[in-house]
Amino acid sequence: MYFCGVFINRPKSVKTEWLWDTFYSVDMHRLVAERFMLLTEKENFCFFVLHRQENREALLRHLKEMPLFRNVKESEWLEHQAAPEAFLRGGLDISFSGGIESRLQILRQSLLRAEQYKACGPYVHNLYLRIFWLYENIRREFDYNKIPANPAKALDRLIGKIYHPDTRLSAALVGDVTAMYPLIGDVFLKRISEVRAFESPAFPYRPTRAVEHPRQLKADVYIAGKGVDISVVVSHILNHAQQTRLPVLLVCADRAWQRQTEHESNVFCYTVDDLNTIVRGYEKERALLIRQIRKRIREETGRFDEWARSNRPNNFAGIISADTTMYRIFETIVRVAPNDITVLIEGSSGTGKELIARAIHEMSARRDRPFVTVNCSAIPDTLLESELFGHVKGAFTGAVTHKNGLFQEANHGTIFLDEIGELSEALQVKLLRFLQNGEIRPVGGAQTQFMDVRLITATNRNLLKRVREGQYRGDFYYRINVVRVTLPDLKQRGQDIPLLIHHFITRFAAKFHKEIHGMHDDALEILKRHAWPGNIRELENVIEHACAMCIGTMIMPEDLPPLEDNRPTSGMTEMKTLKELEKEHLLKALRVYDNNYDAIARVLGISRTTLWRKLKELNLS
Repeated sequence: MYFCGVFINRPKSVKTEWLWDTFYSVDMHRLVAERFMLLTEKENFCFFVLHRQENREALLRHLKEMPLFRNVKESEWLEHQAAPEAFLRGGLDISFSGGIESRLQILRQSLLRAEQYKACGPYVHNLYLRIFWLYENIRREFDYNKIPANPAKALDRLIGKIYHPDTRLSAALVGDVTAMYPLIGDVFLKRISEVRAFESPAFPYRPTRAVEHPRQLKADVYIAGKGVDISVVVSHILNHAQQTRLPVLLVCADRAWQRQTEHESNVFCYTVDDLNTIVRGYEKERALLIRQIRKRIREETGRFDEWARSNRPNNFAGIISADTTMYRIFETIVRVAPNDITVLIEGSSGTGKELIARAIHEMSARRDRPFVTVNCSAIPDTLLESELFGHVKGAFTGAVTHKNGLFQEANHGTIFLDEIGELSEALQVKLLRFLQNGEIRPVGGAQTQFMDVRLITATNRNLLKRVREGQYRGDFYYRINVVRVTLPDLKQRGQDIPLLIHHFITRFAAKFHKEIHGMHDDALEILKRHAWPGNIRELENVIEHACAMCIGTMIMPEDLPPLEDNRPTSGMTEMKTLKELEKEHLLKALRVYDNNYDAIARVLGISRTTLWRKLKELNLS
């Protein structure tokens, strides 16, 4: 694959929908494998994945016919690693006036539109996921939120410094504050529970209660604009502040407000210019942060290039998929992996729950620490507590020595509890204690031990239904269900079946030392029609069987095991004997190799004499 991209000017007064429609509606599939347009403030970044580099010139000629690209010079095009790096930088643009979070929202909207046009595939999705993974790690490591990107962020910081985080605040809009709407940030809207307005136009963000006189403007935060008598309003604000002795924040458009409130100790007055000054005061810190982020982006670009060269575009952390539902799950993985929160993975048996858990571990800061897997249904309930938490000497009959449990083995790492729905209520209580304070107690022990372990759980049962029926502890369920990942069945991932088949053929062909290059269309059609009640695990077993039985370089329909009935048979009498299987296998070999005994013996790994004896035994000579 060949990557290229270019920034194009964003025409003024042109709607976003028109830009997307213009970019995606033109048919480029002959030249382009994937394409993506990331919107920015003043320009758009257009990213292309070409089937081959030779298509580049034809693509440029094609784009020259579009008004959007008419003024783009050839020298402005970015190629190879420079194009993915520009993609990553566009998604993590800290200089964006709305901040990184606003940029990520735009990125998500851009991706959803590209998916709607079926214009993006594994390469665009991989870059998209890398942006969110970088964002989560950068957010945790650099605490960039302390550097306000715009006046709205500066106001949010002031609110955070003046008022307790749990305090719900009231706000008052005074006069025409339309020009001050850009100051309304996320923190402001989350903290404000009531908005009053005096001689102010309709507020687009929250319902407001209009008041007829300034004396009714009793609030914690005041946004003051133009068109009112400043002295009258200020006198009522000061009177309210003196009566309550609580802090009051006044944000105004005119310094005249400041002059009339400067002697009041609990009134904090800031103009829009003051907020801009706060933003400018962090220019050095912002420049340093940008350099650090761009260093991370260059490193991540190198990892993307390495991944792209591996020629495994549909492999995400060992999970094979090109399904949109799975892409959303991958996004959840990269978002939650860097954060130490519990994850509950739901899905039918064989859908790959352990792969999801392992991917979360591998993308976390615990990746170099232990990953311990426990199947709760495979260990008797009487032994499971000791297996998880360990025991002290003499705790029970046979406990002749002290023994660490799996939680101790997983310390500083991750423990994955599969089939969590099978836990007894007593064990749910003990795990709940660990989730609350990080402490466990070995069986028979008097002292608790603190464990630094991340917990990931999985189930194929409907735990919420069991909670409602009183069969499972609700407090424990809600503790493990901080983030829930629900895996689809394989039959819902139809386009993934050929990808998984290819993946398993490659693995088992190597295991059996065979050269199997693919599957005959008739065999593939059989597998596509199957319902797959056992999901990916069943498909894996089917392909292993087929590879073991395959003669030649293609898996044929006769190599597949019976798929018509997945119910267990009533007894051994319904199964074929070993001689019958041998006879079928040899008949197939005789047909494929046209009775060439030398070729058949070589493929089966036996001597010609042994082959002849087998044929005679089975009446095939």
